[in-house]
Amino acid sequence: MSEYLTERVQVYTPDVAYQIGQLLPVIDNRLTPLPVPEELLRPIIESPDRELIVAKNVGHKIVGVAALNEAVGLTGRHAVLRDMVLHPTARQAGASELLRDEVIAWCHERSLELHLSGLPKLTMLAFYGSNIVLGPKTTYTIPIARSV
Repeated sequence: MSEYLTERVQVYTPDVAYQIGQLLPVIDNRLTPLPVPEELLRPIIESPDRELIVAKNVGHKIVGVAALNEAVGLTGRHAVLRDMVLHPTARQAGASELLRDEVIAWCHERSLELHLSGLPKLTMLAFYGSNIVLGPKTTYTIPIARSV
């Protein structure tokens, strides 16, 4: 049994905003660990075209988060991973894989390809795992098996 679990956030709470805010300096050390403003977080949680997925430890503390958008462009619909961050202690302990698998499950449920575009390499490594080498390419596409 994993010491982590994932959850799709359904309701905005100040505690969720606070816990996610604590992770922001992991993305960029210039960011302060303040709660994510409600006006930014609530639309992600409440929109039918977006998803906020968190990874929690056994103490129910959020140790990772992924924010997804469904986008429509000239080539059709696809999912865009906007942000993904994991606390450093959770990366090698299985939380990364659980969060990644839940992101892929969301895409599969909607029959969407997943586009990772313009994300920092740290985020890409969190998604793919530390056993790959990322080149200078800034857009990566993960084909998701489409439902019949």
